[in-house]
Amino acid sequence: MIDIVKQVDEYKRSKQKIYPCHSNRASQLADECERRLVYYRTSWDKQIIPDVGLQYIFDEGNNQEEAVLNDLRNAGFSVTEQQRPFTWPEHQITGTIDARVGLNGNRFPVEIKSMNPHIFDNMDKVEDLKKYPWTSKYLGQILIYLLLGNSEEGLLILKNKTSGRLKQMEIRLADYLDLAEELIQKADRINQHIKNGTLPPKINVFKVCSDCPFQAICLPEVLSKGGIEFIDNEALEKSLNRRLELAPLTKEYATIDKQVKEELKRYMQDKTIINCGKWVIEKKVNKNGAVSFEFEKLKEDPNAHP
Repeated sequence: MIDIVKQVDEYKRSKQKIYPCHSNRASQLADECERRLVYYRTSWDKQIIPDVGLQYIFDEGNNQEEAVLNDLRNAGFSVTEQQRPFTWPEHQITGTIDARVGLNGNRFPVEIKSMNPHIFDNMDKVEDLKKYPWTSKYLGQILIYLLLGNSEEGLLILKNKTSGRLKQMEIRLADYLDLAEELIQKADRINQHIKNGTLPPKINVFKVCSDCPFQAICLPEVLSKGGIEFIDNEALEKSLNRRLELAPLTKEYATIDKQVKEELKRYMQDKTIINCGKWVIEKKVNKNGAVSFEFEKLKEDPNAHP
């Protein structure tokens, strides 16, 4: 029997290449760690090659991006300038925009990001992007594209990888001029460090340092011996991943469970059993007067006619 998974893994692994970086990339410029941005320019060849699983994530993100653009086209929007590169030589900034999307003559720069349901559910306003190190870069990225493309407004489109649902965040350059200026100043500082052969100070923040590809040369104290213990436990890691996936469902269940029980208390003030559709609900009252409910869903009759 052929081993399909192994061969696909090998293909994905063959795509894991590290290339020289000669500019400040728009997608990275809002990184919390300025030292890392200097390393990308000066020590790109010393990066730790990530696990092949990360390549799957990158490729899936690209697939989701194309799927969103196809949905936009089918919905009647024009999609132009897809993957158009931009450069800003004065500050050594480069970037590649996902696309410009338009309707009735109005066109906006668009950046598309897909994410797991838990993170998607926690993204309702621009300020929510600050919740995670990687999402915090999204605002800075699109602001750079607005500056490079001489645009006043842009859109950040988020996609739930599981349900396929979309959210949009409208980004107006005028609302974030201070942040845009900070990013330009950061690019200039990076350029100066490279010219002088110097490095910014370490930040020593675990959530930022823990997945940094330059750990081996930066050696942040927060990851040093005694600071944190690394364990190899696939079962635990799998449970942690599943826990993250179930978190939004747990919240939804608690909300609906509360609504159902409040409504049943009104319906069943003087009743013990009721039937609702295919559900039979029985009210129980313990000796202390506390009310609870038992739920049973009726089975389909295989001999019933439609």
